[in-house]
Amino acid sequence: MMRGTMVNSSASPFPSFLAPLPPKRQFHHVKFCSLLALLISPLVSLADEEEPVGNDEVQWRQIGDASLVYVKDTEDLFTGRVMAFWPDGSAQKLYGIKNGVREGLWTEWYEDGQKFKEVHWRQGKRYGRSSWWYENGRKWKENHFDDTGKSLSIEFYDSGPMLKEMPWKDGKLHGKGRYFYENGQPLREVTFDGGKRTGPVVYWHQNGRKWKEFALLKGKMNGVYSLWRENGQLWKEYGVKNDKLHGRNTIWQTSGSKLKEVFYEEGLLSGPLTTWWINGAIQEKGFFKEDRKDGLFMGFHENGAKAYKARFRNGSRLSLETWYPSGEKIGEEEVAPGEAPRLED
Repeated sequence: MMRGTMVNSSASPFPSFLAPLPPKRQFHHVKFCSLLALLISPLVSLADEEEPVGNDEVQWRQIGDASLVYVKDTEDLFTGRVMAFWPDGSAQKLYGIKNGVREGLWTEWYEDGQKFKEVHWRQGKRYGRSSWWYENGRKWKENHFDDTGKSLSIEFYDSGPMLKEMPWKDGKLHGKGRYFYENGQPLREVTFDGGKRTGPVVYWHQNGRKWKEFALLKGKMNGVYSLWRENGQLWKEYGVKNDKLHGRNTIWQTSGSKLKEVFYEEGLLSGPLTTWWINGAIQEKGFFKEDRKDGLFMGFHENGAKAYKARFRNGSRLSLETWYPSGEKIGEEEVAPGEAPRLED
């Protein structure tokens, strides 16, 4: 026999246990608050008081955007609790239904009996905390819901520590999201606005020192992109505009002296280029125009002696002179009139 109850449009809108309590001579405010709590609590339902029926005694139907549960082979919306089982007879899921929609606690288990998830429902919508577990019994993730929908999502490593914590608003990521290493140290912080990443984004090395930092505007990188080594030394700084390299770009050696500095304009090399040897001496100097070498380029040996001198026009080499570290000249070449310029390797 069906142990759940069917919805009857002529039935009283409130269950019998919500009838007024016997009058008392004092503490009437307690009586009122108790009744109000029963009326508005998202988790109270007749379904919690019913013995569950088998999953084969109900029928799920898609009505427009809604999934409704009916008493099988009838047009009656189901109210009660439903139990489903794994092939070996162990519990797979237990859930409550009221007037055809999810209500109260929904629980599922792995086949070995370990709990898989718990979800709280109110009038067909998730409300409060929903939780999932790994098969090893540790918490996997949590989602928190309020009247507007999801408000917070949290995920954990299977070893236990928190992996990430993400705020939500109106169905979209909104606010500061945080990611963590398994040792509990922060890995990344990023701010969302209406589902889009915006504002500063910061990463840390596992030892707690800052790793990289940049800023986003409407989902695109803008400003200065900085990277640090694990020991805290500044390693690279790139100018960026709308996800393209723009402005000064500098790389530093582990000694703290510069290794390379070049300029970009909206993704194209544009302006002076300078590189340095590990001893701090200049290695090469030149100029780019619209991503091509243009004008005079000079190269130097590590001892500071001249290594080469070349002239370029729109990326094509016009002339080249080279020297040994001793200062002795190696050779010289030019493009003859009418000859196609040689491209730099």
